[in-house]
Amino acid sequence: MTLLHQLQQGIDSSVLLSDDKSPLSDDKSPRGLGNSAVDTSLSETPSRTRIKDLKKNSPELILKLLRRETFIAPLCYVGFDTGGLEALSPPSSTSVEAWLIVALANQLGLVGQAILLWLCVSGKYPDESTVIRSSKRWLSLPPTPSLPDSGSGGKYADINNIQLWYDVFGTSSSHHSPIIFLHGGLANSDYFGHQVQFFQGKGFKIVTVDSRGHGRSTTDFNIPLGYDLMSEDFVALLDYLHIPKASFVGWSDGAINALNIAAKHPSRVDKVFAFAANYNTSGVMDISLSKVFTTYINRTVLEYDRLSLHPDRYTDFLNQITQMWNTQPNWTESFFSPINSTNVWIVDADHEEAVYRNQQDDMARWLPDGGQLLLPQVSHFAFIQAPDMFNAMLWSFFGQD
Repeated sequence: MTLLHQLQQGIDSSVLLSDDKSPLSDDKSPRGLGNSAVDTSLSETPSRTRIKDLKKNSPELILKLLRRETFIAPLCYVGFDTGGLEALSPPSSTSVEAWLIVALANQLGLVGQAILLWLCVSGKYPDESTVIRSSKRWLSLPPTPSLPDSGSGGKYADINNIQLWYDVFGTSSSHHSPIIFLHGGLANSDYFGHQVQFFQGKGFKIVTVDSRGHGRSTTDFNIPLGYDLMSEDFVALLDYLHIPKASFVGWSDGAINALNIAAKHPSRVDKVFAFAANYNTSGVMDISLSKVFTTYINRTVLEYDRLSLHPDRYTDFLNQITQMWNTQPNWTESFFSPINSTNVWIVDADHEEAVYRNQQDDMARWLPDGGQLLLPQVSHFAFIQAPDMFNAMLWSFFGQD
């Protein structure tokens, strides 16, 4: 089964964007997830108008802390999954405001905690129907986090005849190379929100970038999408930002791109943390069998509609990326020989649902001086399923120089 067929099973045609650029239509049929995925309909997604109405009825002190919605989604997620009212405690990567809300709720006792949970239930996360909560975290799909405030809100660079969106956090350090975060296919930079938050104030310059055609970046729909093309975009961005050498954190397609840059531009690469990459098309599993992955795909449809500068071209974008996945990459052992393997970790999850384990084992064997890491009790989405563990591994790799 090809990737295109898998995606077509994961996404109903009704979820693809219509001419009015809305992912929702007037019919009452379930959207995109099929009978085997979550039971809720995307048409039930709460609106921001509803959120504002809820705020009008909330206690004034909590309202002051809820001015920004960037932290509430992970906070609500933790609130539900740690045992209910008596166990509200945000992860260490959550913002200061979230801690203040929990402290306030705990001071108010059960009433305050009930108010907080009510706010969560009432739709603080705009794509609530694409969240999966489970006591087994590898079967969960937490909300997409938000990037912290950089002060600029992100910028565009004219790169290879497209507009490449990026954002910069922190300042350059003589002790550490800048770290470039490269997201996975269909996604955007927001998925690394927990990791960027973690590295703030730790002496690193962090750069996030939306790959061409993804998120806020544009693309040329007349040119086939490919890893070489995207990798050259990222190298050009290094030039644009006057970064002679950088480290990379890559997830899935982002990890493939990071390894591609390390092989073809070794002088521009310091370290690579490659999570959930494959080196051959035969290494991709049948993602249509995974409720988590098909739910993720449907979430990205909504995110594309909100973020993209060409939201009506999702079908064209999907065709481009599935064609790339069906044909690339096709690397062999010799491809990895230029890479300085001492500074590479090949990483995956023990409950990976998209890439066969042999892909990681082979790459680790072909990079004999590198490291191989298997993260426990997580899947292809480990960085949002267990951000504290993921961040600890990043720190072990980047922060111990």
